[in-house]
Amino acid sequence: MKLMRIVIVLACVTGLTACSTLSQNSVHQQYELDREYVSKVEASARNSMAAAKIYWVNPPQKRITPVESPED
Repeated sequence: MKLMRIVIVLACVTGLTACSTLSQNSVHQQYELDREYVSKVEASARNSMAAAKIYWVNPPQKRITPVESPED
């Protein structure tokens, strides 16, 4: 019973320390569809000898910098 309690406490402490390593900048990052890359890949598929149809399961995204709102 004591061993189980130690394991649970260690798991909780490990989980909490993993969450605390996130920086403030990483929390507020935003992503948008990388349309340039998507269009290049789809154009390449259209121009290829084999008829390839592209289905984006996880479309490529690029990181954008969020617009800062003025503080009141």
